[in-house]
Amino acid sequence: MRMLIACVRMNEALRAEFPALLAVVGGDEFAALVRTYIAAHPSQHFSLHWVGRALAEYLRHTAPYASYPLLTQLAGFEWTLSAAFDAADAIVLGSDALADWPDLRVVGHPSVRQIELGAQVPACRRAAKAGEAVDVTSPVGAASIWRVWRQGLKIMFRSLDELESKSLQILTQASFIDVCSYLSERLPEAEVPTFTARLLATAIAEGAVTRREQADALRPADARQSA
Repeated sequence: MRMLIACVRMNEALRAEFPALLAVVGGDEFAALVRTYIAAHPSQHFSLHWVGRALAEYLRHTAPYASYPLLTQLAGFEWTLSAAFDAADAIVLGSDALADWPDLRVVGHPSVRQIELGAQVPACRRAAKAGEAVDVTSPVGAASIWRVWRQGLKIMFRSLDELESKSLQILTQASFIDVCSYLSERLPEAEVPTFTARLLATAIAEGAVTRREQADALRPADARQSA
């Protein structure tokens, strides 16, 4: 009886965690998916918070789901959205911080995640949650990096091109000097300062960066990672 109750609770948790995936495959198929997933990945935590951690990878490698990339990417996207929402908070930088660059040392807000997604996946998720029919065979589109973060209580996401993605990674893990060095090999020299300043200004406007000293004080960081 205890095992049955635990399975019911995990099923409920996964339905809440992956609403678009549920909508796409349907209730009966989702229930069957949950049963096989739980059997393959029994929960290692007392909290249901982590039960869906391996679902995207399970879909990627398990027949028949592996034949439908949309399912894997929807699961990974929804897990990443939840991870961003549940992440620790931090004081984001205001526009006045631009006066301190290039001496400013920044890191991504604790909620920031990056995930590789097909271009059509966010639209499929939106349609599924709105009750529109989304076929499991729907194309996912060309892959790119998507940035996910929390702005207040609202989850934000957008696609990044390779140059912006890599530059942001360097900016938040190293220094402005390193960003400029990377960009100098890819852009005309005269464009590097403007691109770097715009990169920082956009990250600040989006509420996606905080001071490195504050982030260091918050560690250990939220361990919940994207799939």
